[in-house]
Amino acid sequence: VQHGFALEDAVTIALRLEQLVVDTGITQLEQLFVDKRLGVCQAPHGEQFLDVLKSYMLEVMLAGASYTDLNVQARRSGAILLRACPEWPLIEHCLLGLVRALDWIRWHSPQEASGVE
Repeated sequence: VQHGFALEDAVTIALRLEQLVVDTGITQLEQLFVDKRLGVCQAPHGEQFLDVLKSYMLEVMLAGASYTDLNVQARRSGAILLRACPEWPLIEHCLLGLVRALDWIRWHSPQEASGVE
């Protein structure tokens, strides 16, 4: 009889933790849509979508900060944001690239013909 944990056990725990993270992320994104007065079924475009993603990243990155004032101040001031998160310009650039890539894929993928049988 073994008394330790197997790789299988570690994978099970990792999958449960991953699901917890995904569920939390979905809840945060839904709240951001509400805060920005977007319906959760609405499809924001361009800057609006990028704004939602930036807000989400700030939530994720600064939520661990024990200072809620820092979180609020960082959203208002670029200098404070850079001090709190020196990687922000890179993250912002990455988000912009991801949104542009997703937009390009959407515009260049075959569209279903509506009302045509």
